[in-house]
Amino acid sequence: MQSTGVKQNQNKECMMKGCVRVFFCFVIPLITLLVSIHQLFLLSSHWAIGFAYLLTPVLLLTNLITCLFLFLKRSVMSVVPVISLLVSYPQITETIGTSFKKTNPEEETLKVTSYNAGTFYYYRWENKQDTSTSKKSIRWIAQKIDSDILCIQEFYNNDALSAESSLEKIKNAGYSYYHTSPVKLSNYEGFFGLITFSKHPIVNGGSIEFSGKKSLNRGLYSDIKIDTDTIRVINMHLESMSIRLNPDISIHKPKTILENQKDIYKKLKKGFITREKQINKIADFAAKSPYPIIICCDLNDTPYSYTYKRLKKSYNNAFEQAGKGFGFTYNKFPWLIRIDHQFYSKKYFKPIGFKVYKDNKHSDHYPIESEYLIKER
Repeated sequence: MQSTGVKQNQNKECMMKGCVRVFFCFVIPLITLLVSIHQLFLLSSHWAIGFAYLLTPVLLLTNLITCLFLFLKRSVMSVVPVISLLVSYPQITETIGTSFKKTNPEEETLKVTSYNAGTFYYYRWENKQDTSTSKKSIRWIAQKIDSDILCIQEFYNNDALSAESSLEKIKNAGYSYYHTSPVKLSNYEGFFGLITFSKHPIVNGGSIEFSGKKSLNRGLYSDIKIDTDTIRVINMHLESMSIRLNPDISIHKPKTILENQKDIYKKLKKGFITREKQINKIADFAAKSPYPIIICCDLNDTPYSYTYKRLKKSYNNAFEQAGKGFGFTYNKFPWLIRIDHQFYSKKYFKPIGFKVYKDNKHSDHYPIESEYLIKER
């Protein structure tokens, strides 16, 4: 009887090992292949696909670990996850930057910075006041950012308070021109909105509205004359993921994530649906531009999303071409994500540098800066 029991246990153990082997060597690679191909050809924009796309970094990491393990074991089964990773090469380049490009000091370049400033004090949305933080945040931008073009999302200005008169302070840092689409909210004295500062003349511009004149989610286009050429800079802020707005959800208390999973699901679903409409409007507008384009944006979406892929159909991404490391741009939970981006017309611009300002802790986003060479048209 004992030998029968031992045999049964051995059979169960073999079955368990077989199931684990099939899962990691075939099921995960197959799912990764399907997700990668779906993203590559942008086969659907349905909100449910957005949840599958969120799994991309986990799938890539799992395949990589499986590959390494099987290589060490010298197993032929490593072929399947290897093929999966090869097909997922576009997703890998969207995840990690490997550029080692250097600026030639003799070449004339165009520096562009994009920054969701979080109104210079992101606890403002919780009706908390701290003008000292606003003052530090505004001063940091005025002193540390030296770009030709500066695009700010969630901009806030209040001339009634010296500490929060951001428009004047940033303009005096060397920007002769600016273009904004102010939004006044009844609970606040100043105005909010998108704003584009420039050291070159802004000759035209306008708003691209999504859902009404009081929404902070919108686009702003500015036509900027650089020497004898004109470029169009689109500054935009899409629908938020909204998770950060719920103080009950914290990574430090994992139980709160489980307790609020329905709320998280609803917010993510709403975001996928809303951002799809918004990005389609932006992409259609950009396609009609008579000028080369640079898009500075808080997409509130990852590089694996429909939103990101929709722009990549027509434009290159500066981080992918000139970035190093992971380029994470979010300063709060869930941290390890890149949701702030710069896209550009590939025939006219060539990025030779990309930087994330991790030393800036004044917003829930980090500023990103790209340096471009302008090609001959």
